[in-house]
Amino acid sequence: MKGYEAVALAVQHFSDAPVFGVMGNANMLIFAALSAKGDERLVSARHEAAAVAMADGYARTSGEVGVSTVTSGPGLSQVATSLLAAARYRSPQVLISGDAYRRDSARLQAFDQQAFADTCESGFVPIKRVQDIVPAVHEAFARAILESRPILLSIPEDLQLEEAASNVEADLQALTRPQRAVTPAPRDSEIERVIDLLEDAQRPVFVVGRACRDEETIRSIRELAEHYGALLATSLPAKGRLDDDEWSIGVSGGFAHTGARKLLQGADLVVGFAAGLASYTTDKTTLYPSAAMVALDLQQAPESAMLGHDVVLGDVAETAPRLLAAARGRSSVHVNFRGPEALEHIKTLTTEAVATIDERPDGMHPAAVAEALRTSLPHGAQVVLGGGHFWAFVVMGVHKRPDLHWQFSYQFGSIGQTLPVAIGAWYGDPSRPLVVIDGDGSVLMHIQELDTVARYRIPMTLIVANDGAFGAEVHKLRPAGLTDTIATFTPPDFSAIGEAFGGIGVQVKEDTALASALERNADAGRFQVLDVHISSEVASEPFKRWYYEG
Repeated sequence: MKGYEAVALAVQHFSDAPVFGVMGNANMLIFAALSAKGDERLVSARHEAAAVAMADGYARTSGEVGVSTVTSGPGLSQVATSLLAAARYRSPQVLISGDAYRRDSARLQAFDQQAFADTCESGFVPIKRVQDIVPAVHEAFARAILESRPILLSIPEDLQLEEAASNVEADLQALTRPQRAVTPAPRDSEIERVIDLLEDAQRPVFVVGRACRDEETIRSIRELAEHYGALLATSLPAKGRLDDDEWSIGVSGGFAHTGARKLLQGADLVVGFAAGLASYTTDKTTLYPSAAMVALDLQQAPESAMLGHDVVLGDVAETAPRLLAAARGRSSVHVNFRGPEALEHIKTLTTEAVATIDERPDGMHPAAVAEALRTSLPHGAQVVLGGGHFWAFVVMGVHKRPDLHWQFSYQFGSIGQTLPVAIGAWYGDPSRPLVVIDGDGSVLMHIQELDTVARYRIPMTLIVANDGAFGAEVHKLRPAGLTDTIATFTPPDFSAIGEAFGGIGVQVKEDTALASALERNADAGRFQVLDVHISSEVASEPFKRWYYEG
């Protein structure tokens, strides 16, 4: 058995995940070994950065470690943005990279891979001897789980060609798959301290983050909120998780509804359940100007520490039910924020954006698109939403749809990540209809991955919010008194591009056409691209506050 075969065997032993990759000289033997073993999980992408983003998307929806592979040199350097985005999301991934021959004097594609991993906020495990392959692969998967971030597993080309030890299979059988570590529990004194704050609060708000996944944790938080008369909200990554609760105001932060902001700005205590409570969730502290902040999480975020938030360390899955039990032992139910006036106010949030819709000569009003999405997105869909100017309309307009499962690709603030993240997300959960929503500028950055969608027959609906511009830049240049022509373009026909890749292409210029296309959805095993023409003249509510009025 050669070294490259041992790597493939070890990967298959420690993981059932698909392997997303692009082959090159330094990893093609590992590719071949995975393929020779009949591994149908091998997904060949069209760009290295896309492969790493796919593994990120898979980890997000499956809860398992994502796996990707690229070649040395430029194959690895290409993935920097995707690797950083995965690290910022705390997405566990093992990235297997070849490295240059150790005794090659030219070393054309050699560079410092450890420094690269460090820069990308990822771990690094080098394989330096053929007998180290099994323990190194095991270490990479264990660290990905323990550290909840990507780990770069590096092996030189010449080492892959060496004979592996004869006992590789026996060594693997002696090692079990790495498991998640037991999370710490909060101390009793910290539970009582949070209860003291809640007992004194008059207008508490609970913000739920993406780590609050299981129903028991959500139930405990709901009942605790009911006990203390708290309003409910979510961080952006947890969007929709509380949409079925009448006391939920939706997303907390810059994308909070205008009406919700008036309620939230009166809060005197905000408790974040794995929600971060940093700049985006508090809209740079303007959303909760007078509130005390308590963050319940596994670790203190750097920005939370800088802002001086009170932090209670522990797993929210244990913290929430303990808080509920302590609350019931301390007092009876409080009314606080949950009066009839607040409830009537919350009921108006769904129609808030609709009231701004008017006719536009240059395309559909973005709020009209959001309303069509709210009423027509397939039940139970997995919605992967890109970043840019348009996404504010979707986040704020697609409200009270608890059946939808949301994923976002804005980590590291990069556009272009959405399509490959969505491909990986589908592999992590293929049971849900897949709808991808992204801007025209962003889609073009990884448009080649529509070929991956076609080859693997992924039933995706890709909605291109097409304003013929980098919309975020347009709405920053205009209020600054600068020309926006440098950020506008004549866009291609995305429906024709979709058809060229083997999908169904649809031009959408009115909301009824969008609703019809979504009802049709993609045929089994075939994708569709909806080229939705939106106006570039309408500024979103957050951009009005941040750039036009601020």
